[in-house]
Amino acid sequence: NSEPITSYDINQRAGLLRLTTGRGGAAAQRAAMEELIDEQLKMQEASRAGIRVSKAEVDEAYSSLARRVKLSPSQLGQALRQAGVRPETLRDRLEAEIGWGQILRARFRQEVRIAESDVLAALRKKDDEDTSKSMEYRLQSVIFVIPAKSSSALKSQRRRDAERAE
Repeated sequence: NSEPITSYDINQRAGLLRLTTGRGGAAAQRAAMEELIDEQLKMQEASRAGIRVSKAEVDEAYSSLARRVKLSPSQLGQALRQAGVRPETLRDRLEAEIGWGQILRARFRQEVRIAESDVLAALRKKDDEDTSKSMEYRLQSVIFVIPAKSSSALKSQRRRDAERAE
């Protein structure tokens, strides 16, 4: 759709995929190209829907990701650069995913209308179904003592006794 995807973009994304999934080589290049095409389409759709992802939203997602891998945002950026991947490559990916998530939430919010009363009625029905069933369990601890220097025959016999005690 007249949005260029350069070889550099593909190589950068392939590097990111190599870091995150362990895939390398031609498979990573193919996956990177497909991911970038999907990402461009998602961003175009977000633009058509009037959705703009702010830098603050991307920064928050980037920081959150850094925390999950126990790094600061600057340490994450440094680690990416050391692996030959620009941090902007990850930020672009996050921006597309945030925008796409907003599109999906907006569409499903319009299409799916569930009232609070519907949720409460479903929960009451489930509670009624659950109370009509009952289960009884009896737990019992069984201990078999085997002296440390016992013969293998005695150990086998005690094991059979334990399995029968179930």
